[in-house]
Amino acid sequence: MKFAVKKGFVCLPLIAALAACGGGGGDSAPAANTNQGTNTGTTTPTTPTTPTTPTTPTTPTTPTTPTTPTTPTTPTTPTTPTTPTTPTTPTTPTTPTTPVAPTNPGSTGSVSAPYVMTSTSRYMMLGWAEQTAALFSRNFSQQSDGAVVQFDDRSLAGDFAVQEIAGDANYAMGRWNFGTVRRSVISKTITTEDSGFHYAVFNGLVSFPASGTYVCDAGKFTAADKVFGLGTQLGTSTGTATITFSMAGASIDASIESVGNNDRHTVSTTAALISGPDRFQQIGSFAGSGSNGLMLTVGQASGGNQVRLVVGYQNVLNLSHYRGIAVFTCSAP
Repeated sequence: MKFAVKKGFVCLPLIAALAACGGGGGDSAPAANTNQGTNTGTTTPTTPTTPTTPTTPTTPTTPTTPTTPTTPTTPTTPTTPTTPTTPTTPTTPTTPTTPVAPTNPGSTGSVSAPYVMTSTSRYMMLGWAEQTAALFSRNFSQQSDGAVVQFDDRSLAGDFAVQEIAGDANYAMGRWNFGTVRRSVISKTITTEDSGFHYAVFNGLVSFPASGTYVCDAGKFTAADKVFGLGTQLGTSTGTATITFSMAGASIDASIESVGNNDRHTVSTTAALISGPDRFQQIGSFAGSGSNGLMLTVGQASGGNQVRLVVGYQNVLNLSHYRGIAVFTCSAP
């Protein structure tokens, strides 16, 4: 904004006015007016400075809301320790089966069940220089196909074969015809061209039936095998038998016919008496030239009202000796 200047005398502030009006004394000449203009002779007042607009005071910063303190984490409840597992009771190790070599592919026959030994286990064995019947209670080993390769102090080892295998839980039979045969301290290696060793292992009866006649089936046979003389090595055999029980024991009728070496012969017995269940009965002879003989004993059968008749035999065919074993299952009518 501009202020209007009026012409005329203007009284200056007190000190300046006194000087201008000649007040204050002194003989000095009047001072020149430095404010006189060349045109008007009056001083133009300075335009007052527009006052600075006062700075709007800064709005005070809103104080930061203090951070809410973090709620402390609730401590984790300690895990209940796991109850230790009760240690498993170790399994009782199975008694290892006596290892034996696999049966030679040349073996024949099978069993309906593995033989199970009992306190009355017995055996019969026939072969070259062998005709034995006895109890046994140790060293038994049977192959998966039913071939028995060890009992008592008899064993078959090496690369071996067993023929005419047969049996069930109460008996097992066959013919060792290849391998190394050990009998006590004697060893003999046999081939299919040699005489073999015939065996039957079986469970004996605890007691004989009080009475009754038992008729036997056609029986199971090992091949008739030449143990002495000349001619073909093998023959075949068939037979029949009956057992009559009484207070005296078991009375046996048995007949075994063998065919081979261009000959045929039958060895038989009638009313051969076995006095007790742990006894054997020998008929005839197994030694000497032209000898024919039987070995007889009775054992358990798997079926009710049945028994087994075990027969070892020797037949002479064309002057040569042939041996084998037969097992009959005999039933009461």
